[in-house]
Amino acid sequence: MRRLFLGLILFSSKMALADCGPCDVDPMPECCDPCARVDTPCGLCGWNVCVGRPPHQHLECVESPHPPFRPANYWFHIGQVRVETARSRFNDTVWGALKVQTGGSNLYDARRMGDFGSGETFSGGITLGPVWISDPNQIVQFSTAFLNDSGSASEVLPKLNTSVAHIQQRLDEDDPILQCDSDICQLDPSLIGWIFNVLVDVYQFVFPDCDGPVAMGGQSVTARTIWDRSTCEGNRWAFQYTAPGTDSPPGCGSNSRYVVTVVATHD
Repeated sequence: MRRLFLGLILFSSKMALADCGPCDVDPMPECCDPCARVDTPCGLCGWNVCVGRPPHQHLECVESPHPPFRPANYWFHIGQVRVETARSRFNDTVWGALKVQTGGSNLYDARRMGDFGSGETFSGGITLGPVWISDPNQIVQFSTAFLNDSGSASEVLPKLNTSVAHIQQRLDEDDPILQCDSDICQLDPSLIGWIFNVLVDVYQFVFPDCDGPVAMGGQSVTARTIWDRSTCEGNRWAFQYTAPGTDSPPGCGSNSRYVVTVVATHD
């Protein structure tokens, strides 16, 4: 009888553990009794919480709410850039620019980034900021431009400056090609062809051989969007766009294809 009684206790304990659902594979017996690990992170922006009543308790991963917006310093970066297809036959000589406009702040930097071929990834190396933002509804606009250009700095930097100025103008005018998905708006990356024509036809910029634009983009978001999307990611928000490139002359590579990552961080 005594042996039968102990067996029933063990059997009922195993049944209670089985009722724990996802926890029945957890080696820690206290997982479901009494939900001892409710503060254990279970993934990005998620936390384990105790669900149900004994003996049917188990832990589930649920998304934690974002903390309320607070004023903070923000920095803006060109993150990684991936050259899926180079414009040149071998390597592109890449120059890049980043412009950020938010409130009364207008930040800009441009530089030569190096020589890269198809399949290579590089870091943009441009950081702007800090910018103090206290209004969650404040608009933050990003303009980025990348050229394959064998010219000198005095020849290439005016092309980049003109490119981002026109991207910024399209953002300011709420251009019809401004596409909004949820709370992020961006210009259609195909605007690269229109800007290329402006650079050549209006400003008479020269692009010899295989030189030409390889990526251009414009994004518009609120500070709250950056805050909400970055708080659970180490105060870092990243947005990625793919640029289709433009027709390249005979003897060059295929139409370029670049994937650009724009990053915002805050303290």
